[in-house]
Amino acid sequence: MDADEALRFVDSLLVAQGKPPLNDLQRHVFLGCWKGMRFKEIHEACNSSVSREHLERNVGPTLWKLLRDAIGDPDLGKRNLRGPIERAWEKRSSASSAVGVIESGVFQPLLGERSIAEIRQIEPEMRSLIPSESWNTEHPDVSNFYGRSRQLDALSQWVCLETCRMVLLYGLPGTGKTALIAKLVEHVKEQFGMVIWRSLSRGNGQPLRPTELVADLLAVFSQNPATSDAAIANPRPSDLYPWLTQHACLIVLDGFEVVLQPGQHNGQYLPGYESYGELLEQLGQSDHQSCVIITSREQPREIEQMVGPRRPVREMKISGLGAWEGQRLFYERGEFVIDSEQAWQDLFDCYDGNPKFLGIVATRIYRLHGGNISQFLRRVKNDTPLIDDIPEILNQHFERLSELERQIIRCLTNKGQASTIASILHEFIVQSFPLSRIETALLSLQRRSLIDIEAECCQVSSSLICLFVRDWLA
Repeated sequence: MDADEALRFVDSLLVAQGKPPLNDLQRHVFLGCWKGMRFKEIHEACNSSVSREHLERNVGPTLWKLLRDAIGDPDLGKRNLRGPIERAWEKRSSASSAVGVIESGVFQPLLGERSIAEIRQIEPEMRSLIPSESWNTEHPDVSNFYGRSRQLDALSQWVCLETCRMVLLYGLPGTGKTALIAKLVEHVKEQFGMVIWRSLSRGNGQPLRPTELVADLLAVFSQNPATSDAAIANPRPSDLYPWLTQHACLIVLDGFEVVLQPGQHNGQYLPGYESYGELLEQLGQSDHQSCVIITSREQPREIEQMVGPRRPVREMKISGLGAWEGQRLFYERGEFVIDSEQAWQDLFDCYDGNPKFLGIVATRIYRLHGGNISQFLRRVKNDTPLIDDIPEILNQHFERLSELERQIIRCLTNKGQASTIASILHEFIVQSFPLSRIETALLSLQRRSLIDIEAECCQVSSSLICLFVRDWLA
C-alpha cells in the first residue's frame, strides 16, 4: 500500500463517516509521515506560509486524533501510522467481498451485478450517440482557481465513488459556488457520458421555467432542438427518468435561488415555477444512474428533506477561503506588503474569506494603498470594511428576506452574541407572532446562511453580516 493509496483510503473512511476529507496541510503531513519524513522536511516540501511549529504542534496532533477516531486504533500516531491504516484497509477489504469491491484503496458498494461506477465506464458508447457537453452560458473561467481541495475531494467522492444522484451547494453570494462546480466538472466529466450545464437566470429577467428546462433537457437527449417548442407539448419531470436511468449524465443547475419567491420565508416558488419542487423530488427520490448538481444562495425545502450523510442526496455549505489558501487571490494582482502573518488572518477574518469580496478588497489595496495590507486594515478599523460593491452584493441577498426575518436578524445583531432559540421565540411571541411562523423564519434565515443554529442556540453567521445589518439594513 503506497502513500497515495493510503491517503485515498483515509479520505474514503472519513467521508463515509460524514466527515470532510483531509485538508491540504493535513495531507502534506500525512504523506510526509507515511514516507518517514521529519517535520522539518515536511515543512520544506510544503511550500506554505505556515510555520514548522504550527505543523508539528497543531496540524499533526489534530490529524492523529482524527485518524484514531476514524480507524478506532488508540495507538495511531506519527511513529505508528502505517500499521493501523494497513490493518484497517485489510479488514475493510476482506469484509467487503460479499457487498462491494476495493478499488485503489477506496471501498465501492455493489448495486446488483454491477456498480454504478462500472455502468459509467460504459459511457464511451453513449458519447458516439449524443453530444458530450451542452452549456447555455459561457464556461466559468477556473484557470485561476485557488484552494478548495478538501471540498473538491469530498464532491468527487460523492459524485464518482458514492454515485450520489443529487448534490446541493449553497452559501452566501460571492463564496465561489459556481467556480467550484465548474472545477469539479473538469475533474469528473470523463466519468459521465454527457455534461449538461444550465444557468436558471436569463438576460431577460425571467428565470428558466420548469417546463422549459425539462423540454430543453429532452431536446438535448434526443438531439433535436426543435423538440423544445414543437414536439414536446407538455413536458413533465417524469419524462426525464428513462434518459437518466439508461445513461450516466452530469447535470448542473446553477443559481437555483432565482426561481424562489423573494419576501417569503417558507421556500415558496415564483408563480408559474411551482413544478420545480416536483422536479427536485423526482430527481432526488427516483433511482437513476445520473447526478444532478445544484447551486443556490439558499436551500430549497425539498432537498433539505432528502439529504443525509449516508443517503444519495447530499448538501455542502460553501463558506470562505482560509488565509493561507487565498493569498494567491492577492499576489496575482501584484506585490503586497504586510507587517506580520497575523495581518493576513485579520484581513480574511474581516471579509469571512469570501473570494468575491477579497477580490474587490485586493484591487482597492493595490491601487489606493500601494499594496500595504496593514495600512488598509488600520483604515478599516476606523471606518468600515463595507466598500465598493460589497454592500450592494449583500443587499441583493437581504432583499429576499421577509419582514419577520429582517426583525429577527436585527434582534440577533443587537444582542451581539448567541441567544437561545427559546428566548427568541418568547421575544417575538409577545409581539403577537404565531410560534410556527417564528420557527419557520428562523429556519429560513439558516437556509439563507445568515444565521447559525446549534445546540438550541442561534447567532448571526459572521461579523460582516452583523456590520451590514447595523449600517445598511433599513
